[in-house]
Amino acid sequence: MSVLSGILLFIGKCVLILLLILLLLIAALLFIPFRYRAHVSGSTESSELHIIAEISFCLRALRFRFEKNAGKNPGGPASAKKFIIFGISPSDMRKAAKRKKAEAAKAEKKKRIEQIHEENPEQYQKMKEEARARKEERERRKKQAEEEAALRRRREEEELARATERRERMRIRALHSIGYAERAVRAIFSAVRDTFGLLYRILLRLSEIPSLLGGRLADGWKSALSAMGKVMNTSSFATDPRTHGALLALLRLLRKLLGHIMPGDAAGELTYGFGDPALTGESLAAVSVYYPRYAGKLQINPRFDDPVLDGDVEVRGRVFLCYVVTILIRTLLDSDIRYMIHLYRERKKEEQDHG
Repeated sequence: MSVLSGILLFIGKCVLILLLILLLLIAALLFIPFRYRAHVSGSTESSELHIIAEISFCLRALRFRFEKNAGKNPGGPASAKKFIIFGISPSDMRKAAKRKKAEAAKAEKKKRIEQIHEENPEQYQKMKEEARARKEERERRKKQAEEEAALRRRREEEELARATERRERMRIRALHSIGYAERAVRAIFSAVRDTFGLLYRILLRLSEIPSLLGGRLADGWKSALSAMGKVMNTSSFATDPRTHGALLALLRLLRKLLGHIMPGDAAGELTYGFGDPALTGESLAAVSVYYPRYAGKLQINPRFDDPVLDGDVEVRGRVFLCYVVTILIRTLLDSDIRYMIHLYRERKKEEQDHG
C-alpha cells in the first residue's frame, strides 16, 4: 500500500511541476513583449533594395530574422531566413558542420596527394595529367551541352514558328471556304427567307403576346417584392442603433490595437510612390495620423507620379500578447457586437432559406 501511495505521490508531483511550467510559459508569452525591428535601405530604381526584419522575444533569447534583396540589381541571395536560440542558429550550425566536413575531406585528399607526390613522383604526375584531362573533358562536355541546348531551343522555336504559320494558313483557308459556302447558301435561300420568314415571325409574336405579358408581369412583381424585402432587411440592419454601437465599438477597439502595434520609434528618410496619385494620397493621409509620434525623426517624401521606393528607414516596436488577447476578449464580450453578429447570421440564414 505504501508503494502504491508513493507512486501516486510521485505522479502527482510530476503533474504539478508540468502544470507550473505550463503556467510559467503562458505567463511569459502573455506578459513578456514581442519586439520587432525592420530596416529598409536602398532604392528600387537605381540600386538594390535591402530589407531586414527581426522579431525577438525574452531579451533576444529567441529571434527570427528575415532578409531580402530586391530591386533592379539585387546583390547576394534573394532572401534568407534564420531562427536564433540564445545566440545560436541551428541553420548556421548545420552549414558550418557541412563546410567543416568538406574542408576536412579536401585536406585529407590534399594530404594523400602530397604523400603520393613524395613517394611516387611518376604516379603523381600521371594523376595530375588525368585530373587535367578530366577537367578539360568536363569543360568540353559543358560547352557541348550548352551548344546542344541552344541548338535545341532554336529548333523548337523554328518548329513552333512553322506550326503557327501552318495553323494560320489552314485557318485562313477554312475561313475562305466557310465564307464561300455561306454566301452560296445565302444566295439560294435569301428570297424564301425574306418572303415567308417575316410573315411567320409576325404571326408567332402575335400569338405569344398574352402569355408573354402575363409571365413578365408575374416575374416583375416577384422581383420587386424580393428587392423590397432585401432593401428593408438591409435598411433595418443598417439603421439599428445597436448596429451603430457595434461598429463604433469595433472602430474604437481597432484603433487601440493599431495604436499598440504601431512602431514606438522610427528614424530615417523615405521616398515612396505607387504610380497612382489617388492611392499615394490616401496612404499619405493614413500615415499622417501617426506622424506626430515620429516628428523630427522620420522624413517622408511622397512621389505621386512614379512607382518608387527609396530611402533608409528603421522602425522599432513591441507587442504585449496580453493586450492583444484583452482586445479580442472585449470584442467577443461586447453585447452590441454579439447582437450584430447574431443579426447578420439571421439575415444570411433567411436569404439562404428564401434562395
